[in-house]
Amino acid sequence: MNASIVTIIVNYRLARQTASAAASCLAQEISNKVWVVDNSEDPDEAELLRTMLDTRCRLIVNERNLGFGAACNDVYARTTSEFVFLLNPDAYCEPNALWLLAECLLRNPRAGGVTPRAWYDAGHQIRMPFLHPYPWWHAMLTASLSSLVGRAIWAWSLRRRAETLHVWRSDHPHRLAHAGLVGGHCLLRRAAVDAVGGLFDPRFFLYAEDTDLSYRLRSGGWELMQEPRAAVVHTFGGTARDRAEWKHTQAQHAEQLLLEKFYGRNLRYRWLRRINRRLPGKPWQPATQVYPRPSKMPGWDVPTRWERGWLIEIASNPYLIAPMGILGRGRRAEIPYTLAGQLPPGTYWARFGPATPAWLSPDISQFQILPSKSDAPVRAESAGQTPWPLVSVIVRTKDRPERLLEALSAVAHQSYPRIELVVVNDGGTDVAHLVDDFAAAVVATRYENLPRNMGRAAAANVGLDAARGEYLIFLDDDDLFKPDHIAALVGALRAAPDKLLAYTGTLQVGHGRSEVWSLPFDRVRLQTFGLFAIHAALFSRRLLEHGCRFDETLQAHEDWDFWLQAAEKTDFIHVNQVSAIYRHLGSSGVSAFNFDPVRAEAQRAQLMRKWTGRWSSQELAQQVECARSLYLSLSVGLRAQQQATADGGAVRRIRQPGATGRLLALPYRVARRVRRLWRREKPSPAKKII
Repeated sequence: MNASIVTIIVNYRLARQTASAAASCLAQEISNKVWVVDNSEDPDEAELLRTMLDTRCRLIVNERNLGFGAACNDVYARTTSEFVFLLNPDAYCEPNALWLLAECLLRNPRAGGVTPRAWYDAGHQIRMPFLHPYPWWHAMLTASLSSLVGRAIWAWSLRRRAETLHVWRSDHPHRLAHAGLVGGHCLLRRAAVDAVGGLFDPRFFLYAEDTDLSYRLRSGGWELMQEPRAAVVHTFGGTARDRAEWKHTQAQHAEQLLLEKFYGRNLRYRWLRRINRRLPGKPWQPATQVYPRPSKMPGWDVPTRWERGWLIEIASNPYLIAPMGILGRGRRAEIPYTLAGQLPPGTYWARFGPATPAWLSPDISQFQILPSKSDAPVRAESAGQTPWPLVSVIVRTKDRPERLLEALSAVAHQSYPRIELVVVNDGGTDVAHLVDDFAAAVVATRYENLPRNMGRAAAANVGLDAARGEYLIFLDDDDLFKPDHIAALVGALRAAPDKLLAYTGTLQVGHGRSEVWSLPFDRVRLQTFGLFAIHAALFSRRLLEHGCRFDETLQAHEDWDFWLQAAEKTDFIHVNQVSAIYRHLGSSGVSAFNFDPVRAEAQRAQLMRKWTGRWSSQELAQQVECARSLYLSLSVGLRAQQQATADGGAVRRIRQPGATGRLLALPYRVARRVRRLWRREKPSPAKKII
């Protein structure tokens, strides 16, 4: 793909997060030039950025805080790239996100900007797009008569917001009919931005500059798109945590500036503003509007008195952070989010009129259910469940501190609340300081610094011995989790107490390609080839009590051997989501085997010698058939992709999947094992004498 991209990240006293955001952009499959603007007004912060940023990043240090919009405008004026990517410092891109966004703009020449599917790290929940533009009367009434009507007017937009949510949950690129771009994560077409007067209005210091740009782009005839296959993750409350009041003031000022810009000359707006100044205080403001936070899980703070209260909206979808507006006054109480499990499946509910005081047993009939165009996943937790079990994440590392930092960040961004971090340094340079930096993000940390390199299997066993969690999961330092990975696996195992292992699909990226492996559990498949990456699986400590350990005589495939041991004790649960990211970076211990076919075959043969004697002739025959079927399906798919490329139907270059080459020989390898076993089981026939 031929596309020039400039990435702009504006930092304000978040050097570590900014460095992580920049690293996620540099690691994308498509090249982009990363510019970082420091607005911190702190020489120490600037020096820290110089130390932490990759040498490929361009850094601009401002003597004073110019604001987000002005800082972006500065870089925009210095560059001439075809596309401009804006990313908040407290966010990071998942693999391949930038490629998918650029591909969307190339496929849609009238699209002025595209936004990815955005998530908060707290629960891996969809961040709702901002609705824009409102009808003129809606915007004016909201701003001009806020003292009187407060947020009650939001009830008018519930159905439009529900429609926007359906678009946000779609799996295909969509035009945003009612939503605007978010300045914290969007890719812009420079030609479109120039056509509507430039990037950001310099009058907006912070907030609403993206809403203004969205309005100008849409008014100029440009479409706004969403590419749901691309993902960006935001840290919940990651920016300016200690300046909530200042941020609130800036948001109010930006909203007023936006309304004045578009409606200031409207006589009706000016007349309503004069009425607003003569009204009393704000008795009808919401008593609260909050989001679920990991520090209170589960729980929302809402008023307990409902005599004069209306519940404006709530959602059962666990992938949505839904605002809750309660009109009225009252004490505050912690309310379990398990209410979602008590409501029928759907997307939005709106209640008009008094709410029942007995919140934990709501009267469902009082809710107006807005119909959903597709089934929404519903989190159904029991209010009486035991506390969250401890999960130990075991990270093996050796002399790759930059990769380890990314892996530890993935652990810190997990939505699951009780995680123990176990880092095993297999004879490399001491990284205790990196582990200490993430101590506040988890329940406990353990650091095992091995005096010499003991190998992958031995390091894994050291991690198992050090871990204290009820559930355990591995994460190599060059791989990543998506934020809901552990939460989904724990939920699956708790729902099936008789099972001891659950796994998700795996996204493999690197070497200019990406491919997804997500297959249901089948014991024959597992015996034929590895079903999943090591960090895709969460398993119970009971497997260790059954004697499962890593075989330290194996230099590779030690995880496959462990899964074969586990399969003798339990069936596996396949969680149908792709939340484990396996990166081919060429610097891991396994890479030496992957790029040396002779060594790879020798290690596979060592594993097969260990297990072939335990399998029956019938099982080996089933493995032959399994390998043959997979080979045929991969061959058909590969030919179809090559034909599509030859016909010009694919924008992205298609390469042969990395696993295909290894699978081509599977039927023959398994057949050889079958013949060898039959020779051992049956006497050799007497030679025929002629």
